[in-house]
Amino acid sequence: MATNKKAALGRGLDALIPTDTVRTGGSSTISEIPLSQIFANPDQPRREFDEEKLNELAQEAGRLGKNTLESVQGYVEAADIINVALVDLGDGATQTIAKLSNIFGIEETMSTKDAMLSVGSAVNVLSQNCTASKQYLVEFTQRMAGVGAQADLTIPQLLAFGATLDANGQKTEMSASALGKLTMMLFQKPGEVAQQVGLDVEKFTEALKKSTNDGLIMFLERIQQLGSKDGLAVLAPLFKDLGMDGVRMSQVLATLAEHLDMVKWEQEEANKAFNEATSATHEYEIFNNTVQAGLDKARKRINELAIELGQKLMPIMSHVMTSTSLILRLLNTTVDFIKKYGTEIAVVTAAFVAYKVAVNGAKGNAPVLSINIDLIVEADKVEQNVEVGSRSAELKLFVN
Repeated sequence: MATNKKAALGRGLDALIPTDTVRTGGSSTISEIPLSQIFANPDQPRREFDEEKLNELAQEAGRLGKNTLESVQGYVEAADIINVALVDLGDGATQTIAKLSNIFGIEETMSTKDAMLSVGSAVNVLSQNCTASKQYLVEFTQRMAGVGAQADLTIPQLLAFGATLDANGQKTEMSASALGKLTMMLFQKPGEVAQQVGLDVEKFTEALKKSTNDGLIMFLERIQQLGSKDGLAVLAPLFKDLGMDGVRMSQVLATLAEHLDMVKWEQEEANKAFNEATSATHEYEIFNNTVQAGLDKARKRINELAIELGQKLMPIMSHVMTSTSLILRLLNTTVDFIKKYGTEIAVVTAAFVAYKVAVNGAKGNAPVLSINIDLIVEADKVEQNVEVGSRSAELKLFVN
């Protein structure tokens, strides 16, 4: 009779992930195959398995709301790759990437693993294209996530803005604040913004309807046309209510306008890397192969040193082994001789000891020997008197 399972945390994986409907490919039963037919996946990039670390990643997946076997496994595999390939991201970066993929709805069209590797690959490529750091790119995109997701900006587009700003010395917080503020203004008062910078309101509005990114590019192109000085002049009124922060935001946007070609190129590169989703895995494989090659090289060198040392020690060891062999043979012969003539050896030894005692007695113990003889004579006399007395007593008893 079937029993109902209580779904609760802390009761094992089957309590968290129902397995009643699990099916193997095309079959309603689990198939058994010989172990000889099971082989390791040659395309598996991971070479070392740290169970403790993988368990920690699985717990992270649970805290992020991953509640299916596929999503948990996907998070663990992707995070394991990203932590190695993008090692300078810092603590918590993989969780941030997972959150971003969820906020921007990427996991609605692809798996957790593919979504994270797509974002990680875009970050990796942009950091290689310029001096932008991976940590800056992820932090900038995280700060822009709320406004960016609502404005239908994509992660690759935001990463490209971040890469351009970091490569040109703009701070993360102020850069995200400036771009976020401008994005909100474009939706709140697009006509006023267009008039302020001298754009055709209708064309600008159409561009915004097409995509927020197109509207931003059009706005920045206009600032670029005005030049750095006039561009700052038209930007300042837009942020006048923010005081000094408004001035800094104007400088950030002027920097983007000045390097707009870089923004466009970085967006193309980011989109390509995001769609291919292979850069992070490739970086991971390079790292693993490099480490493995180093280990193999170290092992080879150790073997070479062992052989070299063995060659140097061979004459000494040969002499030691020869001497040891002779000693062992001598000991073996001695033991066999003692076993065979043990009794004879004991008799000879006893005779020799008796002889030494006798010789020592003759040399220095003559008075003692004389005293011993006198004592023996006196003892014999006493014994004879005792025997005579005993016989007289017996005779008297017999007569009576």
